[in-house]
Amino acid sequence: MEQKTEKSVAVIISVFNGMAYLPKCLELLRHASHPHTVIVVDDGSNDGTVGYVKNQPDAVLLQTKGGLGYGGTMNAGFRYALDRQFDYCLTYGADVEAPAQDKGWLGRLVAKAESDPQIGIVAAKLLYPDGRLQSIGMRLGEDAKPVLAKEGEEPFFLPYSCALIKKQVLQDIGLLDEQYYLYYEDVDHCAAARWRGWKLAAEPGVVLVHHEGKLSGGVRKAEVFTRARRIFIAKWGFMLEPGWESLAKGAFQPATMPKWAELDRIDLPSRKSRDGKIAFITARGRPGATVNDSDGAIAITVPGKNSFAGFTLALPQLGSGEHCVLVEARGSSKGLLLELDDAEVSGPADKRILDSDYVNGEYLAFQLALPEAETRKKIALYLTTYKDNLPGTLYVKSVAICKRG
Repeated sequence: MEQKTEKSVAVIISVFNGMAYLPKCLELLRHASHPHTVIVVDDGSNDGTVGYVKNQPDAVLLQTKGGLGYGGTMNAGFRYALDRQFDYCLTYGADVEAPAQDKGWLGRLVAKAESDPQIGIVAAKLLYPDGRLQSIGMRLGEDAKPVLAKEGEEPFFLPYSCALIKKQVLQDIGLLDEQYYLYYEDVDHCAAARWRGWKLAAEPGVVLVHHEGKLSGGVRKAEVFTRARRIFIAKWGFMLEPGWESLAKGAFQPATMPKWAELDRIDLPSRKSRDGKIAFITARGRPGATVNDSDGAIAITVPGKNSFAGFTLALPQLGSGEHCVLVEARGSSKGLLLELDDAEVSGPADKRILDSDYVNGEYLAFQLALPEAETRKKIALYLTTYKDNLPGTLYVKSVAICKRG
């Protein structure tokens, strides 16, 4: 009989000056019986954290140049784990304490995730040090501020103080959005997972203690929190409205999407892609049209009357096979035309009119063919109005290059 292999888990800890909590955190993690590898990503500590971790034989140390924030440091850990084909990544706070007497807690998180192929992220039940409930999953209240979800209620997001993420989720939706710096990265990531059809689940049988907010690095919390909340609302505010689930089910064409394998993506307005294979080159347009950074997107605005505006991306030679470009965008008016051009050859490669039922605030995905990909080193995406001469703005959130199969 074939022996069942246990799922591999990378425990990723982002830390900046974490010596007040990290030693106890790592010591308690050692009691977990499910096999795991601890990856500590340091963001420029000066309190002895780096030297301490280097002396821990069961921990991997990754060091940044400092100043990346939570999203950047966690992404370094995610990339390390994905490169080594870990089945799961456990996001874990340096100020979290696992129960020493409960050696099976990590295994139960894995079992919960394995119980349903649609479950993409599983979180533990978190308590404050005084025993009060901190989280069993969270929802968003007024002005998109996090509030505690009731036990058994479907959460809007799961705190990444302790959240187990399937490898397939990271491959599907990408890594954390680094523009937040601190706060709302987990809210954003869970929103993206739900938008793509993944389920979130809490495991109340796994109970950990979290010293919330004790290792925030001295940032101005209120200012950073408010900025992060505004970024989130600009990207995902439509998900706060009733009925958004019906939009998401058709938006990514689930019958088509699995046929494409994502090679790389660029999450705008960043000028660099996830894996460095796509680069933003330039923006251009006719007088009166603009291409500007927006919160979590690139805003392409055309005034009408046969106008156009857009931007050019550089990409490597992609090799043989059928490729496509997936553009995630929302618009401010109906009838906008999104056009994909070969930036090195005149004339459009493909055109796609945005859905006639397009509603301002929705993010939808548009799939455009990229024929003869091996001959292309640049592509251009343009919003044009020459069909109906309608003014409007298109907010482009991400562009992904995919290959058939």
